[in-house]
Parts: sequence; C-alpha cells; structure tokens
Amino acid sequence: MAFQIYFLVLFTFLSPCCRSLSSNSGTRRKWQQGRSSRKKRLIVTENDNMRFNAAALCRLQKANDKNPQPICVPELNRSTVASGPRYRYASLDEVFLGLGEAFAEFEFRDAVRMAGRRDLCRNSIFAADRASSVQGTWKDPAPSLTRVLRALGQNAPNGEEFLSGLAALRLKSAEGATTRTGHWMDIVGIRNRKINHAWHQDAAGDYNQLTIMLGFPLQEEDDNDYTNNSLPGVFSHLVPLTHSLFRHPEQTVGPLSLEPQDFGFNGQQYLPEFCIVRPVFKRGQEILLYHDTSTIHSAPDVARREALWRFM
Repeated sequence: MAFQIYFLVLFTFLSPCCRSLSSNSGTRRKWQQGRSSRKKRLIVTENDNMRFNAAALCRLQKANDKNPQPICVPELNRSTVASGPRYRYASLDEVFLGLGEAFAEFEFRDAVRMAGRRDLCRNSIFAADRASSVQGTWKDPAPSLTRVLRALGQNAPNGEEFLSGLAALRLKSAEGATTRTGHWMDIVGIRNRKINHAWHQDAAGDYNQLTIMLGFPLQEEDDNDYTNNSLPGVFSHLVPLTHSLFRHPEQTVGPLSLEPQDFGFNGQQYLPEFCIVRPVFKRGQEILLYHDTSTIHSAPDVARREALWRFM
C-alpha cells in the first residue's frame, strides 16, 4: 500500500514534464512533426565542477565588426595593399528568398545540417555523429538535403541549388576571389571551455580564395527568438590586414600560422582587442564571407554554436 501511494505521488509530480509535442501551441512545419526538442545546454568544464556559460562570456565581448583597425603585415609576407571591406555578412534570403525565416527554426536548420553531412561525407563513419567535425565537397549530389528543403514547398531549391547558391556569393572588394576548390567542412570545434586564438590563413598567398561560412547556432528555449543568438561565438573570429599576404618560399606548405610578434606586437601573447572582429550571427546575418589573403582568422575563443559550415 505504501509503495502504491509513493508511486502515485511520483507520477503526479512527473506528469507535467511528460507532455508530448502535440500539446505545444502554434503551427509546426512538416519537418517539425514528430521531432523532440532539446533543452538549452550549459556545458561543464573539464578542469572543475563550475558551469561553463558561453552565453555569459560572449555578452562580455565586443563584436568590433564596424570599423576594426587593420594590422600591418610583416614585410616577409607583404603583397598588394588591401582595400575595401575584407569581409561581409549575407542573409540566406540572398541565396533563396524565404530560407532565412525557415532557418530561424531549430528543427529545420538541424535537419539541413544532418542532411548535408549525410550527402557530402557519405563515406565517413562520423557522418551521423553530430559532435564530430567532418569534411567533403559541396559539389557532390545532395538528395537528402533536397528532401529537407522541398518540405518547404515546390518552389524551394534542391540540395545542389542550395549549396551552389551559397558558394556563389561574392565579396566586391575581392574581385575574382571564389570558392573554387569545392572543399566543405562541418566544423564543431571546442565548446566546453575557453581557448586561445590560433591565428592563421588556410590558403596563404592565394588571392583568389574566398571563404564562406554558414552558422548553426544553439537551440534556444524559444526557437523563434534570435535575441539570445545575436552574440559572437558562432562564426570564426577575424583580423583584417593592411596588405594581402603571400607565402614566402622559406615558409612551410599548408595553412600559415602567425603569432602576435609577427605583426610587431613583441612580448605579447595575444593580439590587441582593437583589431579582432567577433562576427555576430543573427537573422539576416546567417552567412559570413571573408577574403582569406587579406585577413587572418581563428576559431572563436568562446564557441557558442551547434556547428559551422565552411565553403572554400
């Protein structure tokens, strides 16, 4: 008898937490039906039992994305003078009108992300592991992505049109720079602690290399509210340069890493804040473009995202 009373009390206490998606108010799109939602996460650091609150740390950071001060390129790597914006934001509506609104829903953008992983790295054993970074080529067929996008209606793009539309975006000040390599990555990165910036270029000396990023922010308690997502932590961080940079023959092949002392900041471990751009993801700024040779970039020191797609 005591056990039955205990069970009845426990069931009464838990029952409000066991509501199905059908009890939620408002309309849901086809791709939302039957999907369970995930709650907002706070990640515990590896070093202690204190909570790592990325959002709180990001609120203390300045985007500095309006008029950042470029830093001088070392003479060893100095090429032509860089002029005009080295980066810009873009909206998904520039690719296909209406995609920005759909992307504000976590279930849709998560479906886009996982479909892209299935299509573009289909031979990887990590394609279904959302916590792992994967790579492939955005030029591959994308049938899974097509199915997700076409749930929005017959006028929606197919997977190949969506990917090529993203890769076709351009930066006016970097005439001729494109994403011609076809390389694509779904980048997760370190999300459970703050890290130091590691400034580098992926294609040092290649003036024609443009990099495009599509952000996948964390799910918030209200998927339609991008207020809390209007923070740094989704896109890579950037530093604009005074000159385009080229790789000296004495330097090693591969991504070119540079330290603060390479830019004249002798004895300093970090670049000064006045030159660091922490791009902000928000509605209408779902995409970031930058010219690889006239900027250096790094993973964010505080990452607050599900993932990031990089097109090269």
